[in-house]
Amino acid sequence: MTPVMLARLCAASDFVLDEIRKATPAEEIIAALVADHRATFRRGDPTVLRVAGVSASCTHDAGSYLLDRWRANAVNKIVMEKANG
Repeated sequence: MTPVMLARLCAASDFVLDEIRKATPAEEIIAALVADHRATFRRGDPTVLRVAGVSASCTHDAGSYLLDRWRANAVNKIVMEKANG
């Protein structure tokens, strides 16, 4: 992962955590990710959220569960990238 992509991923992950702490509705967070963080969001079976090369999918909830899964995947990717230097 390039340094620029890693920075984008960190910024998006921080944004999601901040908005969750503010109790912002998941739909608003996803809309902001699409508008401000170059995310893609596709409803369907499964619903998919992809930001900065990290994706999450969900078949039953396009809201908070999807964001939680994406953030967990993002944190794992950030940790792996920083460990690999």
